[in-house]
Amino acid sequence: MEQTTTNRTRKTQNNRQTKERAERPDRAERIERAERAGRTERQQKKSKAQISSSDRNGLVMLLKWLCVFAMGAFLYFQLNGEKVSETGFAQMQSAVTAPADLTKMQKANNQMIKRLYGIDPTSYSGVLLYYPLTNMGAEELMLVQMKDESQKETVQKALEARQAAQVKSFEGYGVEQTAMLKKSIIDVRSNYALFISGDNPGAVDAAFDGAY
Repeated sequence: MEQTTTNRTRKTQNNRQTKERAERPDRAERIERAERAGRTERQQKKSKAQISSSDRNGLVMLLKWLCVFAMGAFLYFQLNGEKVSETGFAQMQSAVTAPADLTKMQKANNQMIKRLYGIDPTSYSGVLLYYPLTNMGAEELMLVQMKDESQKETVQKALEARQAAQVKSFEGYGVEQTAMLKKSIIDVRSNYALFISGDNPGAVDAAFDGAY
């Protein structure tokens, strides 16, 4: 009887040990899996933190470049953009005629302006033309104040056409006149345009620039 009880006790102990030995690898595996899961989670959090930091740095750099671009564009237009002159036509007329020698020119009426330049003076804020007293003269002063920039191209083409026509009319025989016309100046701005042919066109253009 005692022997049977002892055998049962031993068998129970053996079973428990066997079970413990069997569970030991499973427990170790679970611990290892938990540790791996913990490492993976930490790595993911670290990666997200790094990505978030990288995104912030990228956004900061983008904002910096946008600020630099905006400032550059502002400075460019400030330095190179054409301003609209607030000078009145009477004041501009006085400024450009002061240094000009008008003794060899005569003032044109609207009909003559249309004939020589092909534009209607009544369509503009102001038009002034002094043209040669004789067919052998090349001295000329044309000042136009445009109502808006949509008229700018039309006026520029009219001034260039008149200059070209005068050069062509003197080619081959009017050496002095041709030389004068080739030194003539066309200066077209946002709302003003000037054509000056004479002995000192630079002085007139400088006065125009100063009054603009």
